[in-house]
Amino acid sequence: MSLVSGPGRAGSSAALPEELQLAIEPHAKYIQSLDTRKDELEYWLTEHLRLNGLYWGLTALHLLGRPDALPRQETVEFVMSCQCGDGGFGAAPGHDAHLLST
Repeated sequence: MSLVSGPGRAGSSAALPEELQLAIEPHAKYIQSLDTRKDELEYWLTEHLRLNGLYWGLTALHLLGRPDALPRQETVEFVMSCQCGDGGFGAAPGHDAHLLST
């Protein structure tokens, strides 16, 4: 038995009834949509979570077997825009560097 889990690792979910199978595409689309809600107040109130949210989203997409679901170049540019002059990373562009983000 493997201690590693994830899509294609611990066996097939094909034996599960359809209502118990993970709906990968809707989950991936939801994660992709999160950075498009710039007209919502919650988007701006959670700016301090932006870089962490990107990490969480990329991790979830990787576990779903969709590691390329977000545009690579834009993602890298955003991460690098969070880097401060001291080499550390802030939670979002213009934020001070913090150990959690770095």
